[in-house]
Amino acid sequence: MNIRILALQQFSALCKSTQPVHSQLYTQLSWFSLLEQCVFTPDKINTFYITVFEDEHPLLTLPMINSGEHVELQQSRNLSAASNYYSTYYDLIEFQSDNDIECLLSHIFLYLRNNLKLKTITLSPLLHHSKHEFAFISALKKSGFMTFPYFMFGN
Repeated sequence: MNIRILALQQFSALCKSTQPVHSQLYTQLSWFSLLEQCVFTPDKINTFYITVFEDEHPLLTLPMINSGEHVELQQSRNLSAASNYYSTYYDLIEFQSDNDIECLLSHIFLYLRNNLKLKTITLSPLLHHSKHEFAFISALKKSGFMTFPYFMFGN
């Protein structure tokens, strides 16, 4: 598998001809496009689409923001899920259904930990008992992050 990881700064940088495999509202590209246009405007918060590619095809993306910091990704030490009060849950955007999600997430988290020296990653509201919840937790642990689940009231 020839993979590379890119931190794209704009929604438009994702391949528009490729569509995600799920159709839930909060994992559609259009949802993140609206968040980027209306909530996470570049003058306030930087949005990053941490994307795993195989050759030129995106496999999955984690939409993330600098946790209240307006700095470049290389200077950030804290990333959060690109979500807000209207987001019922947060999940990755999957472009192919036959991927080893845990393995790809491990590559992303190792990249973030080793290359960017991140201190924290906050993934909320992560859907409890979702098909990707275990993959997130396991990949974070394998990448050297400690995980702390906590209860949070949803909408």
